[in-house]
Amino acid sequence: MQSETATEELVAVLRSEREAIRRADFGALATLVEQKRKAISDLDAKGAEVLRRIGQEAAANEHLLMAAMHGIRAAQGRLEAALSAARGFDAYDSGGNKQVIRSGGGRFERRA
Repeated sequence: MQSETATEELVAVLRSEREAIRRADFGALATLVEQKRKAISDLDAKGAEVLRRIGQEAAANEHLLMAAMHGIRAAQGRLEAALSAARGFDAYDSGGNKQVIRSGGGRFERRA
C-alpha cells in the first residue's frame, strides 16, 4: 500500500504541474520540483502499470512545457518586431536607392 500512496502522490504532483503550466505559473513549477523529487524517492514499487501511468503524466507535461516555450519564443519575436518597427524601417525610392526612415523619437516640430 505504501507504493500505491507514493504513486498517487507522484501522479497528483504531475497533475498540479500540468495545471501550473497551463496557467503559466512558472513560480509554482519551481516549488513543485521538490515535491516531485520527494514523490519519486518515496516510490519503491516499479511495476509496469505504475511506470506507464507516470510516463503518461510526465509526457503530457513535457508536451505542454514545449508548447509554452514555443509560445514564449513567438511572443518574444513579436515584441522584437514591434520594437524594431517603432524605431523605423528601410524603404527604397523609385530609383532603387535605399531610404532609411526613422521615427522622430516622439518630438514635435513647432512652427510659428
